[in-house]
Amino acid sequence: MVPRPALRPFTQLLARRGFQTTRTRSAGHQTHVDQFFHYPEGPRSNLPFNPLTRFFYIRYYAFWITAFSIPFASSYWMAVKEQ
Repeated sequence: MVPRPALRPFTQLLARRGFQTTRTRSAGHQTHVDQFFHYPEGPRSNLPFNPLTRFFYIRYYAFWITAFSIPFASSYWMAVKEQ
């Protein structure tokens, strides 16, 4: 058991820091419970590609399969090639 006078400096420190319980606001937008914060042009306007095209997901998975297989393929090649 910790006596209450010993806890007083900690409780005063917490009260002095002023913890906030309200939600933070995004600059330039009004806060609403059901509102998501996007750029003024709309969602996905800041991406350098368009994920709504017809074959986007095929190109997406092909890129990542290729990108992750290159280190494994090169290490396999280095292991089996003649020295």
